[in-house]
Amino acid sequence: MQQPAYVPVILTSLDDIAKQFAVSKNTIKDWVKNGAPIVVNGNERNRRYTTELADLYIWFKSRNLENEAHL
Repeated sequence: MQQPAYVPVILTSLDDIAKQFAVSKNTIKDWVKNGAPIVVNGNERNRRYTTELADLYIWFKSRNLENEAHL
């Protein structure tokens, strides 16, 4: 039996990303500044945030592990 193919989950707005991770929009903006794999397109008045859920989750988990190592 063949394994199901991985289907990427693309999040296409700041709201979607914040809701998926249960954080604020400002937190997502901070993540972008800190190198999160989130693409930001557009100008100040019309920004679009896009990411792939698994990529962002891996970044998030690795960042948390780094922070725990510094405690």
